[in-house]
Formats: sequence, structure tokens, C-alpha cells
Amino acid sequence: MYKIFTIILFVFIINVSCKENSNERLRANSTGRFNELIVVIPQKDWDGDVGMALKEVVSKEVLGLPQPEPQFSVIQIEPKAYEGLIKRTRNILIIKLGETNTFQIDKDVESSPQIIITITGTDTKNLINLIEKNAENLIDSYKKSDLATLRNDPAHATINYERINFFQKQKIQFNIPDNFKLVDDSDQFLWYRNETYNPGIDINGSMNVIAYTLPLDYSFEKVKDSIASIRDKVGKQNIPGPHDGMYMITEAAYTPHVFDSNISGLKAYKTLGKWEIKDAFMAGPFISYTVQDLPNKRLVVVEGFVYAPSVNKRDYMFELEAIIGTLKVNP
Repeated sequence: MYKIFTIILFVFIINVSCKENSNERLRANSTGRFNELIVVIPQKDWDGDVGMALKEVVSKEVLGLPQPEPQFSVIQIEPKAYEGLIKRTRNILIIKLGETNTFQIDKDVESSPQIIITITGTDTKNLINLIEKNAENLIDSYKKSDLATLRNDPAHATINYERINFFQKQKIQFNIPDNFKLVDDSDQFLWYRNETYNPGIDINGSMNVIAYTLPLDYSFEKVKDSIASIRDKVGKQNIPGPHDGMYMITEAAYTPHVFDSNISGLKAYKTLGKWEIKDAFMAGPFISYTVQDLPNKRLVVVEGFVYAPSVNKRDYMFELEAIIGTLKVNP
């Protein structure tokens, strides 16, 4: 009897251990698109002051786009509907009343990758204060998670960097998805393009990523004021329009937004702006990183730009930012 009991106990312990390990390994894949947010909040609060404060954050316009587009595509649901598969959504925001005032971020609770932010307030006033106080952290948490997911998605193969002449000559690299096709690959300039098509609209467009280097013969702080002129010079030399004499320039009527940044462990300027083709009706948004590469006494510039007339561009630009974020600069 003792031996039988020991065997049963041993089997039980093994089963429990296997289930625990299995739960860790087999956590479900999250659902939902990047830049999409499930907001769990009672309808009365969503329609009231709390909802108004929250919408000012999650619906804030993305900088640098030709038309207004919100930070997130928001789906509001009642707390009683927060069950089942919805709990596996990648980006979830829970707003509720409680006994404390807290802003809490949890990762990979019901699925992976997943970010669940819970904002708890003792009353409406405290909920609003927490939302306003943590607005930047809230947006950054979801955006950084989505960018990391895009960069590490095993389903998207990338082009072998050893096949790219520019990477070999300039000793840099970043991950270019294999659905991008080569436009130009010289010692000094790189251009890959992904043609896009929008069913029902019958309009072709493209996502583009370019890279180039320039000598850094003056203070990096002064580069910030020269980003537009640098783009215009490079555009004239390398990015032609549909007819002779046409080429890409920075849109004169829109001042780009320039931010201090960091990429690949190096100081950089992140620029969000709009491009246009000189003397042609073609335009769109761009995002660029101008990187200080002191060991090589140069600037490394990686830029993504989109041509997608009549359609939203937020998600296209987000994908390009994910690509640029994989940049590595070798000494």
C-alpha cells in the first residue's frame, strides 16, 4: 500500500510540474493588431469626464501625418464583456474605481506578447489625474511593445544583409523584410521599396526605406538645423520624380518635428515630417533617424517614407519605424 501511495504521489507531482511548465511554454499568442487598443470601462464613464480625459490621450494625433490620425484604434467594452478571447488581446487598458489610486502595467498575463495597463482610482477626480499624469507612459508602453513585436516577428523573413552592397561598404545593417524590393544599392546610397495596393480604392502606393552616410565635419548639435537641407540635397541626387527635373524635397509648408533620440547606443535626431516631389502632385510623411557615428566621423541617416494617397498612413509609418529601429552601426 505504501509503494502504491508513493507512486501515485510521484505521478501527481510530475503532472502538476508539467502543467505549470507547459503553461509557461504554451501561453497563447495574443490577438489584435498593433496600434489597436481595447479599453475596458463602463459606458457611463466612457461618455463622461473620465472618458473625455482618456480620449484626449489615446486619440491624440500622430505627428507628421498629412491627415489627422489617432494614436490608437480604440475599441471600448463594458467590464462584464471582458472575458474569454478578449482577454488575449495584445493591448488592453482597464479603467475602474477601487480602494486605491494606482497605475499598474502587467506583461504577458493571458497571452504573449501582451500589455495590460490598469488604472484604478477612488473617485472620478483621481482617475482623471492618473490618466493625465501617466499619459506619456501609457502611450509609450503600448507603442514600444508593438514595435518590439514587429521587429521580432519570426513570420517575416528579412533580406540577407551580406547581399546588400551598401551594408558591406558602410559597415551598418538593419532588418529589411523580404517583401521589399531593391531600387538602388550603391556604395553611398541604399533604397528598398515595398509596393502596396488598396483593394476597393484601386490606388497603388509604396513603403520606402533609404539609408546614406555623410561626413560629420561640424558639431552634431548643429546638424539639427540642417536636416531638411540635407534631405533636399540627397533627394535631388538620388530620388527622382516621374519626369526630368522632379525630385524629392522636404515639404516647405510644414516644419518637421525633430527630437533628441538614441539608436544602436548612439546619439541621434528623430525627425517626423512631410516630403513632396518638386513640381509634382506627390507627397507623404517621412520618419528619419540622423545618427552620430563618432568612431567613423560621420552621420548615418536611415529614413522611411510612404506614398499612399487617399488612405491612412499611421500603420505604414509604424512599420517603417520598426525597421529603422533594428539599425546596427559597426565600428
